Amino acid sequence: MKNYKNIQSLIGGYFAFCLTVFEVSDVFLERFNIEGDYFNYIFSFLIIVFIVGGIIFYLKSKKIKPSEKLEVKSNTNYKVVNVILIISLFFLFGYYAFMNSSKNDLLNKELPELIDLYENNQVLEVYQKAIVLKEKFPDNKIIAKYFNDVTDSISIETGTTDYDIYFRINNDSLSDWKFIGKSYNLDRVPFARLDLKFVNGENTFISRYIHTYFLRQGKMSFVFPETDKDIPEDHILFAGVKNSLSLPGLDHLDPVTMNPYSISKFEVTNQEYYEFLNSDAYKDSNNWPFPIVIDKKTFTLSEVKSIFIDEYGAQGPSNWNYGNFPDGQKDFPVTGISWFEAYAYSKYKGLSLPNIYQWENAANLSGSTNLIKRSNFSKEQLIRYDNQETMNVFGIYNLAGNVREWMSNPNNDSKKNRAILGGCFLDETYSYNDYYSQDAFDRSIGNGIRLVYNPDKNPELNNESFGVDVRDFLNTEDVSDDVFKYYLSQYDYEYSDKKITTENIDSLSNGIVVEKYQMPAGYGDGKEILTGYVFYDKNINEKYKPIIYFPGSNALHTPEDVNMVESFPSRMLYLLKEGYAVVHPIYKSTYSRQDEQRSDYGDMSDQYKNHVIMWGKDYKKSIDYIFTRKDFDSSKLSYHGISWGGFMANILLPLDERVKSAVLLVAGLEFQKCKKEVDAHYYTRRIKIPTIMLNGKFDQYFPYETSQIPMYKLIDVKEENKKHFIYESGHYVPRNELIKQHLEWLNKYL
Repeated sequence: MKNYKNIQSLIGGYFAFCLTVFEVSDVFLERFNIEGDYFNYIFSFLIIVFIVGGIIFYLKSKKIKPSEKLEVKSNTNYKVVNVILIISLFFLFGYYAFMNSSKNDLLNKELPELIDLYENNQVLEVYQKAIVLKEKFPDNKIIAKYFNDVTDSISIETGTTDYDIYFRINNDSLSDWKFIGKSYNLDRVPFARLDLKFVNGENTFISRYIHTYFLRQGKMSFVFPETDKDIPEDHILFAGVKNSLSLPGLDHLDPVTMNPYSISKFEVTNQEYYEFLNSDAYKDSNNWPFPIVIDKKTFTLSEVKSIFIDEYGAQGPSNWNYGNFPDGQKDFPVTGISWFEAYAYSKYKGLSLPNIYQWENAANLSGSTNLIKRSNFSKEQLIRYDNQETMNVFGIYNLAGNVREWMSNPNNDSKKNRAILGGCFLDETYSYNDYYSQDAFDRSIGNGIRLVYNPDKNPELNNESFGVDVRDFLNTEDVSDDVFKYYLSQYDYEYSDKKITTENIDSLSNGIVVEKYQMPAGYGDGKEILTGYVFYDKNINEKYKPIIYFPGSNALHTPEDVNMVESFPSRMLYLLKEGYAVVHPIYKSTYSRQDEQRSDYGDMSDQYKNHVIMWGKDYKKSIDYIFTRKDFDSSKLSYHGISWGGFMANILLPLDERVKSAVLLVAGLEFQKCKKEVDAHYYTRRIKIPTIMLNGKFDQYFPYETSQIPMYKLIDVKEENKKHFIYESGHYVPRNELIKQHLEWLNKYL
């Protein structure tokens, strides 16, 4: 028995010893950031000691007298204790082996993946991965750093009622909502565009497409109706909020404050309209907006009722017969109706037609790519009102396609035309993202109805006029070459390279170098300084091929250079690793050079004209700087513009013949008018270099037919030297396609 007591003591002591060694070594290695296989060496050593010790003890036990062996054998309690200790020891070994394996996975796999995502500016992917890793390694400072880098604290004002607040990334999938807290006590959220959901008891409100930047600044105040309001069945509630439009031609308008509202999940069906048509409400003049004056002519209900007839002269939509809808289509949306009929139906239901702000807010145009693919466009027939495939992220059906939906808003003060949005089954897919209006009396197949409920009556936005002048660029008369020479002379300046400075400001672990250059801007009071940044890979052993870059309009709203400098190398890595150097001027009004010009949209002011000229001078002077660099092969200079930079290419590319090719990501012509001497389409006609445009078919900023196509056709280059790639996307193209087409284009023309 004494021998078994010794075994028990020995195993117990060794157990405690191993536990101490593991704890101390774990703290020591973590404290001094020691990586590698040191923990494995310690682990292996302890196992070897245990095995060798066990063998030695076994050999010694052979010398025990038989009577002692019998005595010990009979003592079951000691056996059980020893077995438990041995199992515990192996469990301890297994536990620390597992923990060490997890740490190795973190060091060798998880963290490198996280860092790679961050360096490639994949904010949402970094956030999602960091959330998972934080749960497994809550005390890891590296994970915490990257999590904090892609998230921000936010502040949300919800009035006197306390709401549970949820968010999800603004996209086109039915992803789960993530709880972030109650009002005034919120978790960090990713630095991205978000959808928000507010829950208080049975009341749920949605607010969409809000960037963390505005939530962080506390600039968003949400408005909610009284909770005892009777919300119609099958309606989705939206919180009131300050919002702006993104529809082409309206996206320059100032934001407005919307009141809370609800919108129907479904379009109005034939059966529902049939019930209205056969009720006394159809005959009630109070439900119709007559008399009404349009273009100085007064229309009365008795006059126009004769217009609102079906194929055989009975009252009803234009595609009905004898007052009945087509066979088998009671659950299809009603169509073939005018704005007046849609309005009368809304009054009959005690509801309203949507205003443009309400409809667009529910439509989520920015994340519509996948929805459009599932919707009823370019087809021969309508589909049911409740087709599951057509549901958007908020649970609303058929907003895209099937039937166009009449809005409350007139197109202009005459009230002849009314807005009608969403496109129909006969239209092309890009119509979902476009603003349309048509004659209020129009009864085309494809016109339909969706209704909203306004708990707090607020007619101002319903009656607001929206006039969009889509310009016919292709049929606009050009200016003469002599006049255009004058336009070009606006960008002239006196050249000097005497005051140019360059300094190294960063060298990244992947070999990317960041330099900063400065030079006199050549305008203003003479003290204005043009700043820019150069990015290149120091491991390239030949002269760099320079690219001059023009950013998107976010540059007008970002007050410092630092965020751009940190994120830009990862976005351009595919170019830098191929031997290109990217030069990013800080154009007037952008980043650290912000001023009173906060919009990229043109207008008739001298301020806008003067800023276009300053942007052109910044561009040309930065090209001057490029040609001073001995490490650049300046004969291979190209241009790369994104969004605003895609539009500005129209003006910039004709200014300087030293640029040899251009790659434009989401580009087009803008509808807003400006002074003729800086009007972009006159410049587009003088682009003489190989140019490729990469566009989304559903781009809400540069519509396919009215913006992209005119720009492409006006570029004065042989067809084989210009390309226009169209993708099934919105205001972006798949990144793998950008990389592929960009590199192929440069390889072909440089």
